[in-house]
Amino acid sequence: MRAAIHPRQSLKTHNRLTRVICYVLGMLILAIGLTLTAETRLGASALTAIPFVVSLRFPISFANATLGLFLIYVAVQFVVTRDRRTLVLTLLPLSVLFTGVMHIAQDAIEVEAFPLPARLGFLALAIVFTGIGAAMTLKMKLIPNPGDGFVQTLAEKTGKPIGTMKNIVDIVS
Repeated sequence: MRAAIHPRQSLKTHNRLTRVICYVLGMLILAIGLTLTAETRLGASALTAIPFVVSLRFPISFANATLGLFLIYVAVQFVVTRDRRTLVLTLLPLSVLFTGVMHIAQDAIEVEAFPLPARLGFLALAIVFTGIGAAMTLKMKLIPNPGDGFVQTLAEKTGKPIGTMKNIVDIVS
């Protein structure tokens, strides 16, 4: 005889699935927003400023430069934190998948040749995408992107508030 499933358990499973779907969708939107920002050649977000400059200076794609930075963030967290299994099982695959979406978006989006007013419009759209994607992923409270995980780890180790540490990392990068 089958055991009855408690309605709350079913709701928890449904809620978890909804959160995962919203998280993945948010990551896709965030990756597209960050890539679109870079493709306008009008700047970059704080999270991708270093990879943006590296991709302009060296023969490496923006997505691959971002992956390199994310791997550095994960490596620092690996050294500093004790929860290494979570980092390896979540942040490494997340970094690869996230930058994979960036790579696809980078190949599909080419707005550099557009006139400045159009690029400004694309930049506005990119800012909206980045904001929506970041809000969706943060609200789900699942896995922080490697940049946010890096900031959280530094905040925990230094005892500084996350907001303060985020500002420090953004200014330094």
